[in-house]
Amino acid sequence: MSPPPSLAVILGEVPPNGQPATREPRVIVTAPAAPPRPSEAKSNWVWVPLKDLAATNLVLGILREKREPMPNTELFERVLEIDPSLNFGSLQNIGLRLHDVLIERSEKGWKLMDPTKAPLIYHDNAWGPANVFVKKELACHRRQLILHVLQAHPKGLGTMEISRRLQDSGFCQAPASKDLVKIDMLALRAEGKARQIGSSRKWTLVTDD
Repeated sequence: MSPPPSLAVILGEVPPNGQPATREPRVIVTAPAAPPRPSEAKSNWVWVPLKDLAATNLVLGILREKREPMPNTELFERVLEIDPSLNFGSLQNIGLRLHDVLIERSEKGWKLMDPTKAPLIYHDNAWGPANVFVKKELACHRRQLILHVLQAHPKGLGTMEISRRLQDSGFCQAPASKDLVKIDMLALRAEGKARQIGSSRKWTLVTDD
């Protein structure tokens, strides 16, 4: 038995204008094409471009590439290949802070104590479970996925909708709360990659059109 018209409006089955409610089908967003993946990578691993790695994880990732202790000069040269902005003093500070915590330092050089605590460098990206990355690095990964989600929704999405899409996607292993996504959208807008649609709260990609 159908509810009376007034009750149907209250229940949301019929909008106030009496016309049948229409709802756009939800777009299913498939996983984005990932960069070259190392054979060791697990299904729940994330990737972060090397250029976005924090100095500490960059050092740990480089040490993970070596089974034997790595001399200071060799380590510093490898660091500069990836991030020329780092200086030797920063490297020494990392060593002091992580000595006997994540790395061993000796006359032979630096050695990673536990490879599972460091990202795995592969081509131009660092891979690992979310817990080996810091918040800033995870934000870089999440923002790549946000751009991918927005590409599938040209009419735009609100912050909460973006958050839900990421959480339900199955391919976002980084935290994706509404508050985090809100910060991400402001950052993407500042980078000229996303914009709000008119006076609405929906976000869309910035295109060349």
